[in-house]
Amino acid sequence: MKSHYLDAEQTDSIVARAYLARQEAGVITGHAAGESAVPEGPDLLDDVRAVFGLVGGQRLWHSELLVRLVELRPVTCSDWDVRLAGGGAAGAGCSDRPGGR
Repeated sequence: MKSHYLDAEQTDSIVARAYLARQEAGVITGHAAGESAVPEGPDLLDDVRAVFGLVGGQRLWHSELLVRLVELRPVTCSDWDVRLAGGGAAGAGCSDRPGGR
């Protein structure tokens, strides 16, 4: 395997050339183009925190969490099912097992 040591100055030069090439090609998107990384609209994690705040932090089954999310955001969550709510929670790193295992 071959590798090379690059100091900060060399790395900055490479990054600047790559950015310029992307800029000239018109393919800069996302944060590099100054676009916000924060999606517009309700935040599921904030909504879940709100639901758990309303129940004093007690544990909830996905089905009960879903009912409460629908009450909180009927337009956004009304077509969800328990699998979608549970899958979204699991995708965010939440576990449905005691102790998070």
